[in-house]
Amino acid sequence: MTITKHSLSKIKVAQDYNFVLVNIKVKALVLRASTLREIFNHLSAKNLI
Repeated sequence: MTITKHSLSKIKVAQDYNFVLVNIKVKALVLRASTLREIFNHLSAKNLI
């Protein structure tokens, strides 16, 4: 009984960890995308001027 509970909690921790990792990756991608967009807008504005 304790072994199954222990493995279940291990699985739960692994799932939470994966969820956090995915969130961090998504946030990093969004941040990178917005930064690239800002740089691109800045460069195109300079080209227009």
